[in-house]
Amino acid sequence: MPGVCRRLGIDLASFRESKGPDRRKTAIPKSGRKKVQSCLKQDRAAMVEVTQSDVKAICGARALPPPVPEQVQESENINVVFLTPKRGSLEGEASKWSFRKGGRQGEVVQATIRDTEFLGKLERGEYRLTGGDVLKVELKERQRVVGADIKTTNEILKVLHYQPAPDQSRMEFDGGPDTKF
Repeated sequence: MPGVCRRLGIDLASFRESKGPDRRKTAIPKSGRKKVQSCLKQDRAAMVEVTQSDVKAICGARALPPPVPEQVQESENINVVFLTPKRGSLEGEASKWSFRKGGRQGEVVQATIRDTEFLGKLERGEYRLTGGDVLKVELKERQRVVGADIKTTNEILKVLHYQPAPDQSRMEFDGGPDTKF
């Protein structure tokens, strides 16, 4: 009881202890008082008023058990997969890329590209990615489960092969000599 009262900032000098019918110690206000006011010396504005009916609840209080830390599970896989570009950086930045895994209707995968040689070729314009290109990559997928929350991060460690989309055939226009493009 003294520990609970101390944590609640209750001045024990205002109470006397008595054994109740269940042989537990209880605190009752001294000299027949119906209530006791108490506060911490540092914070007189936070006055606590304790009545006789509050004493039973305080005496029966038990500290809550410490929270159980949530179990964290992690998984990491490296696979060789085929991806088609969906969205990315035109300036060769490593992050903020998305790809489709499994063709045009496949799963969208957000990934960071870690292959600096490939990024350099993109930046220099040697590769110009389109939605029809196919990349064979080494993809590292990391999953972290905390409680019911699953976080997935993907990294393209290495682009093993780049296959540009087939060229579209050029359309011939017969608009006559006055047609300008």
